[in-house]
Amino acid sequence: MPFNPCTFPLWFILTPLSPLDLLAVPFFAIPDDEETESEARRLAEMSPEQKVYYRSCDHYKVKALRLIMKQIDSMDMVLAHTRFADMELKAFTTSLVMNFSVKRLDLTDTMLSERQMTYLNDFLEDDNGITDLILADNRLEGRTLARLFDSMRFRDVIVYLNLSGNHIRDKDLPMLTAYVESSSQLNHLHIARNKISSKAGDVLGKMMEDSEPALRSVGALLARVQVPPPMPWPDGGSESLRSSSCGLN
Repeated sequence: MPFNPCTFPLWFILTPLSPLDLLAVPFFAIPDDEETESEARRLAEMSPEQKVYYRSCDHYKVKALRLIMKQIDSMDMVLAHTRFADMELKAFTTSLVMNFSVKRLDLTDTMLSERQMTYLNDFLEDDNGITDLILADNRLEGRTLARLFDSMRFRDVIVYLNLSGNHIRDKDLPMLTAYVESSSQLNHLHIARNKISSKAGDVLGKMMEDSEPALRSVGALLARVQVPPPMPWPDGGSESLRSSSCGLN
């Protein structure tokens, strides 16, 4: 817009500005052509999955994490021990929707907050490629676990689930067994180092027997927990842990 002196007070036009006055004038950065070209080159070098994550971060006004950028177009994402801000996790989980490259997601010891677990649960209910989920050492318990099981049950695609080192107690076993028995996909379950007592052996044994399909492995127990003996197989052999080593810590 051309300068129109009539739109400014006369005193402003006639009064000379000091250097300090000039510093007070607001500055609006306008990206130059070189900066725009640099951004375009950076986007051109990204994979489709990286572009989606980058734009998701821009939408939620957070910086794209290098660790995620390196893995988001691979089959296995290891984000163990990463501490996320709420919007960082929101941007990440949003970018994983419709991403069918990533199959295994390791969130060990990320100490997800209740709000962050809500973001994760929303993502699990949407279309994505995750079949292996590792949430070990996150202090999950009670209502947070119940919501997680509900979200995983919504699509029923999880094949491998690791909940070791959380706060699962005997009172939480009914919702765990309900999820396992309702799943048609779950083959491997790890629940070691939780707060389950030695009295839980019968409950876990029945859970393994009633699961459909049969769990191939349950990394669970301590030697002191008594689990029903291995089931015989038609060829005369036996599979340990439907079978194998079960133990609770």
